[in-house]
Amino acid sequence: MASQKTYFFGFDYIRAIFCLFVVAWHNFIFGPPTYFHYNTINNFFPTIPDILYFNILLLAVPVFFQLSLVLYILNRHSKSSNYFGRRIIRILSLFFFWSSSILLFRYFILDWNINEFFLNFNETMKTLVSGGRSRFFYFFSLILLTCLAESLLFYLQNRTNKNTFIISAFVLSLIMLVVSPHLFARANLLFNYSNPINFLPYVFSACI
Repeated sequence: MASQKTYFFGFDYIRAIFCLFVVAWHNFIFGPPTYFHYNTINNFFPTIPDILYFNILLLAVPVFFQLSLVLYILNRHSKSSNYFGRRIIRILSLFFFWSSSILLFRYFILDWNINEFFLNFNETMKTLVSGGRSRFFYFFSLILLTCLAESLLFYLQNRTNKNTFIISAFVLSLIMLVVSPHLFARANLLFNYSNPINFLPYVFSACI
């Protein structure tokens, strides 16, 4: 018997709207934003474009993560037993295709010295996590989050206090968002928008 797939047409509209948000952000359609800088942060006052960019348009990536994880969890039991493996392979193929394509484009067309991206372990990991120092960091984080969601569901399948565990883990992941940048700074490691820790709470919120 063919497996049933959980589908929400409303999610398509949400994706379409937030895709427009991504285009709007990258093209600065409301004018240039006011970037934070260490010597201007005390006098910073958000402009209307800042509010639109940082509080509305930049919700796009978190929304994409949340929708992907919710759909994965909903469809996991109605799909075949190798659903997890097929999904990971699909995302991996997209990750390697786009990240390698952007690196090759920069090397052969833009004449970038991409060797600097692989000078040592830290630089190599930064290149890997960020999808070739590009906007394709989404795929790397989605792979990790999907693996974590699968591990979480496997761990919870025979537990009785599922809700308590999920809520506790969700709160802990929020605390990690506050603590992690300071820990990374002490270790002289960069903590920016492409770090998967930023999106860790969505795994647990998708299960709630």
